[in-house]
Formats: sequence, structure tokens, C-alpha cells
Amino acid sequence: MAETKTTALIERPIVGVQRIQEMAGPEITTPQAYAERIRALQGQAHILSPFAAVGAIAPSHVINTMVVVIDPSVDAKSGRGADVYHQPSIHKSKKIGTENGKAIYEPLEVSLNKIGLQKILAASGASIYPPTREFRERYWWIVTHEADLLTFDGRYVRLPPGTASVDLRDGSPDCGEWTPEAWAEAVRIAEEQKKKTPPDDQWKIKPNVGGWTKERVLQARKFGLELAETKSLNRLARNLGIKQVYTIEELQKPFIVFRAAYIPDVTDPDVRRQLTAASLGARYALYPGSEAQRVSLHDGSPISHAMGDPTQLIESEVVTPEPAERMETAAPPTEAKELSFDEPAEKAEPTAPVDLYHVTRVLQDGDGASAKYYVETKEGITLYTPDLAMAKICAAAKKDGLQREIPTERVMVGGNPYRQIIEVSAVGGVKL
Repeated sequence: MAETKTTALIERPIVGVQRIQEMAGPEITTPQAYAERIRALQGQAHILSPFAAVGAIAPSHVINTMVVVIDPSVDAKSGRGADVYHQPSIHKSKKIGTENGKAIYEPLEVSLNKIGLQKILAASGASIYPPTREFRERYWWIVTHEADLLTFDGRYVRLPPGTASVDLRDGSPDCGEWTPEAWAEAVRIAEEQKKKTPPDDQWKIKPNVGGWTKERVLQARKFGLELAETKSLNRLARNLGIKQVYTIEELQKPFIVFRAAYIPDVTDPDVRRQLTAASLGARYALYPGSEAQRVSLHDGSPISHAMGDPTQLIESEVVTPEPAERMETAAPPTEAKELSFDEPAEKAEPTAPVDLYHVTRVLQDGDGASAKYYVETKEGITLYTPDLAMAKICAAAKKDGLQREIPTERVMVGGNPYRQIIEVSAVGGVKL
């Protein structure tokens, strides 16, 4: 077959502003108008609504038609796109040619990534709570998303939570039960097979364990938390009718989300006062008379710029802020051994200053890929990292004795709290 090279896939669907406005239409105020809008949009878009028809819409509420356009274009090599992603293990693709003896495939199916899901959830008006994250063991992440949604009958309901677990530990089913020992055996078997295979066909023999290569496992572990968050958000969005997989052709159509909104009657003076009180908050509580008179302007009453009765005082007291809680961590395990590296640290780009530490000792607990590294500091905080390269940088910091900027996040390791190192930089922002 002749060699063929491709650099582009399906482009973003062109949906004009005029067409989007036509699909959105005016706000819906009656059940009859809602049913007519559903019928008019069927076949033209992916309609996300739990109801095909409604009997009534709550007083002072309307339904808005939100149009969301998703970009289905994706890079064939990396599988990444602006709003979607392609993963060969779960998405279909077709062979379109070869390049340097290797087959080239064009993605046919994709799934919405975190950005695409957030677009649709934002259009629905869902109030999403900050996700809860659990780090039970190394390479095992559990993330849960929750959200509230305003319904057509004026009630706020809690959507079923979206919980996702990504377990990429050795031997886990999530990574095909991959282990270093099984990988070494797969490599050995592949090398034996290549000896019995013609040279032109040897490229077809690729070692894997349950469909997973060593490179794929390392890449997945690098972005394990992000993957868990996307899966959790996907499961939350499934409550709105989002599918797990779409064809690129299907995503040429936009998504239609019907969103309930509360529209108060601002012609009512009492409603205007309540809205002003809610908008001004504490200022309305301090000077209620003055603000109420400003609101009554619409009724033709005189304007008052008075600040209220100066003889009416509010009881108060001076509150002394409590001192900041001292950050504490556990000491490193007693069996951990101090490390020593001779490699000098390499400088990179500047970063913003975070926490400042003096490294006094670097210790190692365990061997090989499962090793853990603990960094003691002059400030009394024990830092943690599973990354050998990061441990080497800290060892260099210990050797020169200079202070480092080390941003961290709280983690639990073996039931004890530590601060996990995100990166290490010299004071002033130069990464090492």
C-alpha cells in the first residue's frame, strides 16, 4: 500500500451566530411553548432535558434554551482535542494509510474531555461543588463531584454524585493487571517472536500486558488525578443525558440544554426592595431607610441621600484575629535511609515564590519503583515525594545549604500527614 501522511482531521463544525440565535429562540414561559421548542429542534441538535413535556412552569420562572457547540477535532497522534479526547482502547478508528511502515489511523469516535463537560454543565446552570479527592495509596485516586440544579417547578435538587476511581497500582485491572515482572516477560516473548518473523513484519510484534505497555502505564500515572477528575465530572454530566462516547459526525450538531431561571417581577415595589437588600447585603442592613427610599424612586417618591439616624448605633466589639495554625507533619519512617547524590541540579524557567525551606536530610524508604522519599527541613516540616528526580534536586539543595521555594500539597502516606512536593525552585523563581 502506498504511503499516506495526514496532519489534520475533521475540522470544527461551523455553526453561524445567526443559526445559534435561531435555535436558542426566546425564553419559554408555558408548557405548550416548551413542547413546540422540543419538536422544532429534534434532529437538529442533541437535546439534553429530562422531560419531553411539562405540565406547568413555576411562577416567576422561565426556561432558556442554551446552545453549546463542541469542537470535535482531535490530534490523531496524541488523542487530544480542545473539547474532546480519543483513546484507541475505547474509541473506534479507521486505517487511512501508512507512514514509515506503520499504519495511520483516523479517529471515528471521541468522548468529551473536562473542558467540553464543563461547557455543558455551565449551560445547564448546575452549581458544582469543589470535588472531593481521596489518595488511599500511591497511584490510586478517587474523586467525587456533586452539584445542585434548579428544576422547572422552582425546586433546587441535588444531582446524583459522580464518583470515579482510577487505580493504576501494579496488578490493578484498571491497567490490565500490568506489573514490572509481567512486562519483562512480555518483552522476552516478543523478542523471541521477532527472531522467527520476517524483518518487514517485526514492527507488528509489540509487547504488552493486558493491552498496556510500560510507556502507557507511566503516562497514565502521570495524569492519574486529572483522569479521575474528568471521569467523575463525566459521571455527573451523565445525569443530564451526556453519552460516554460520540462519533465525530454526531458532534457536528450542537447540544441544546434547557435551563430554568428565576425572573422576579420588578414592577412590584416590595420585590425591588428585596432584590436591592440581597444585592447590597451588609450595606442595606446598616442603612435600610436610605436604600429603601432610593428604591422607591420608581414610585415617584422623593430621593433621599441621608445615611440614616446617626443616633442609632450598632453594638460591636473589636475582634482580635487568632494566630495562624502551625503546619505540622509526621517525622519520616525510622527505617528510611539518608540519600546522597552527586548530580548537580539543572536550572529551568522562573516560577512564582511559594514556601521557603532549608533542606537538612533526604531519606529513602523502600527500593525500586515503590520507593518513597522524605525530605527533612530546618523549618521542622517533613516533605514527601515518590519521584526520584525530585529527591535528587532536594539532595542538591542540602549540599549547597541554600533556601529553596518548594510549593506543596497535603497528603496522607501510611496513615501519616506529609507535604507532597510539587516542584523545587531557587529563591526568586528559577526551577531546578
